[in-house]
Amino acid sequence: MSKRRAPSSDHECRRCAAKMARPTTPQKHLYVVLDDQRLAYSVHKLDVDDDAAFAGAGADSSSAARLPEPPFLRLEVQRPGDRCHFSALGDKIIAFLRNRPLATLVHDTKTAAMAIGSPPPPALSSHVYLTVAAADRLYVLPNVSAHTAGEMYYLEEEPPLPPPAELAEQCPEYASDEEEEMRRSWRRKQEKWAWSTVASSAMMPFNPVHATCCALHPDGRTFFVSVERHPRNWMEHGTFSFDAGRGVWTRHGGWLLPFRGRAFFDAELDAWVGLDERGHLCASNGVSRRGARRTPPAWRRGREAVLRERDPERRLGAALAHMGGGGRFCLVERAVRAGVETKRSSIGDGDGCVLYVSTFCVRYGKDGELTTTARRDAGCYAVSR
Repeated sequence: MSKRRAPSSDHECRRCAAKMARPTTPQKHLYVVLDDQRLAYSVHKLDVDDDAAFAGAGADSSSAARLPEPPFLRLEVQRPGDRCHFSALGDKIIAFLRNRPLATLVHDTKTAAMAIGSPPPPALSSHVYLTVAAADRLYVLPNVSAHTAGEMYYLEEEPPLPPPAELAEQCPEYASDEEEEMRRSWRRKQEKWAWSTVASSAMMPFNPVHATCCALHPDGRTFFVSVERHPRNWMEHGTFSFDAGRGVWTRHGGWLLPFRGRAFFDAELDAWVGLDERGHLCASNGVSRRGARRTPPAWRRGREAVLRERDPERRLGAALAHMGGGGRFCLVERAVRAGVETKRSSIGDGDGCVLYVSTFCVRYGKDGELTTTARRDAGCYAVSR
């Protein structure tokens, strides 16, 4: 008989507990919003790291598959002219109608809870040109017109307000008309999600119609916007930042950041990363939150375009998503499907568009050049719009 001592149950429990206590990387999902039905919007949830999920997604435009049904979320609208705007705020999906002042919907992707917030301000009923998540708020920059005059708005989750002292001491059965009106006013202010107007001292110094890109500072509360010069635009151009903590705009210079659309700060690269107008990856050094400079920060461009559609005339748009650090990104690209002749004929019912999904890591090469590694085509889907 062996004299080797068997491990005690306490030792086994400690070892199992250690295994269970190991930190795990949170799973990342991609949420794709499509205006793919006549009176409905679909939100699809994709696991871009799951090979099995993309086994039937198709390899190219000719073999593109449909997105899985049913979608993660489907929102129906009442009228053919209703236009819904979607944005992301942390783990939440924000949706509101642009043409009618109805309630704002806030869907929590972690808990699956749907909250109903206050209607958006009337100024957002025309055109929303830019939305930015900063300081736990969703900032909305509408077109500057006679109705908005440079005003900016934000949506945030508000803590419940305690009732006024005079209401807390009163019994509702014996309340006067004045006290009852005070109680109704207090109840109206209990909306969990509410819109507010940024102070008049923080008017936008530019028209977001001409914005080319935006990027969030690593502090999480300051966002940068580059605005190109336009002959009919009497407002300023250049690169600006808004500090949500101090509520002030700062103009940093007449130069532009090299991106088109959104750029994301990656701590490993110590740079903002985004796409340029030709579909190339760009990495730019950060900008100080205060003070101006004559020239833009140093930046680099990748040698080759990362878009799968090589013909610029068949591209319909692309968006980059940050996968949480380590230089990992996900690219979603929309293009005209093979066999469809023009962009115009691809829009509408009939699966005339294709959606490419791919992931990769961004790195600096040995000579400091911008490169991509671990490139993975995560799916190809036929869509109608």
